[in-house]
Amino acid sequence: MPEVIDLTLLTDSSDESEVDEEESDSGTMESSQYAEEPLDGPHREQLHVAIGAVPELRLRELVTRLCDHVPTVERAFFKELVVVRELEDEVAEEVKKYGNRKRVREVAPLWEPCANCEEEFDTNEEREEGECEFHPGDLEVDEASFVDWDEDCHGPMDTPSNRRSFPENFTWSCCEADGTTAGCVRGEHIPQGGRKKRRIS
Repeated sequence: MPEVIDLTLLTDSSDESEVDEEESDSGTMESSQYAEEPLDGPHREQLHVAIGAVPELRLRELVTRLCDHVPTVERAFFKELVVVRELEDEVAEEVKKYGNRKRVREVAPLWEPCANCEEEFDTNEEREEGECEFHPGDLEVDEASFVDWDEDCHGPMDTPSNRRSFPENFTWSCCEADGTTAGCVRGEHIPQGGRKKRRIS
């Protein structure tokens, strides 16, 4: 009597092969099982290590790609990185011109580097006097402080590396203080500008 094989117990190997190829090409697992299950401790730890090691440009490209294809990721990053605020001056102008209060809002980056101190700050927070300390002058090398320094042997004195390693050997032109001192001017953080902002109503 010929052997009877139950085909219902077998999987379609060609389908599995196609899935494997798709997963290999994309580098990701599209299964909802993997998308919804949180990583365990060791895997999460390794992910954090990988995030810390990946080049900044590649990380930005990855985040952009995820935002473009995964709505929940897009909304999460929008909440963390973008602010929508009402522009009071423009609203007042609308009332003056047309007699009605039309909402005028701006969509802009939430975090910006300061144009003066280069510190990153939250643009949605109320600005405070004295939150920014900076030197408006130039950091100049004090050759007398580089004792026994031979540029033919040790290289140039005025280098970014030396500014970091020997800040006491440099002087600010604005206040004559050395490179270890805090800023001689205090004020409010100012965005560097040049970033895209969009007005909506």
